[in-house]
Amino acid sequence: MFQLLADECVLCRVCTNVRGLGLSLIVHLTLLLALVGPRWLIAVLAVFSTVAPPPLPSTPYTLTILTPPPGKPLPSGAVCFQAGACEKMTPGVPLKIADSADIVFDADDTRQLVPVLKAYGGLIVFVPLLHRASPKAAFWPDGSRAAVPATLDHWVRIRLSNPSYWPEVGRLCAIANSDGLMEAVAAFPPEYRSQLGAAVQSRMIELKSSGHVVGVGLRLEAGRPAGVAIRAITLASTRQIG
Repeated sequence: MFQLLADECVLCRVCTNVRGLGLSLIVHLTLLLALVGPRWLIAVLAVFSTVAPPPLPSTPYTLTILTPPPGKPLPSGAVCFQAGACEKMTPGVPLKIADSADIVFDADDTRQLVPVLKAYGGLIVFVPLLHRASPKAAFWPDGSRAAVPATLDHWVRIRLSNPSYWPEVGRLCAIANSDGLMEAVAAFPPEYRSQLGAAVQSRMIELKSSGHVVGVGLRLEAGRPAGVAIRAITLASTRQIG
């Protein structure tokens, strides 16, 4: 009986010693980290601070068409010509660019927007962000006010994400959108689709291709047919031809 009590005392002393050693070790480690930790952290941060941040991805298009139905994804790029099974074109019948066709414009690096709008009866319109087919104000490219279309359905519309890039558009923003609650849109009237279709059809003839056009990639260039250079054409199928 007494032997058991003695053993328990010895065990208690061992436990006490172990706890003391553990506590001492924790205190020393804490002091060591307090002294060395900040220096180590500063060294790591210094190494990473010398690494240049990765470049931001470039935006392939600053002009984005609004014609495709809501929720339909736009192509990320348009750099090649694609075609499907050949379809005979009826002589004298112009190609039509449907409302559902994807129309993508390159960045307007040389500020061709205003001259092309002037040449093809286009407008600068201001639309609510949630109702982009219902303009609230409209201007001719020279800055004079125009009759506001009842709707922009069937118009070829280009969102102007940075309107101040074009001084003419920037001035109109100060007049019609001083509170920033609307969005500037370049809009070509429905009849412009026929002129655009003729330009696309001419390019397809050059490529000896035919078919149902479901997408085009364009660059604004005043003086060209329909005021655009045709950079890409996508037909209903996806056999690459150029």
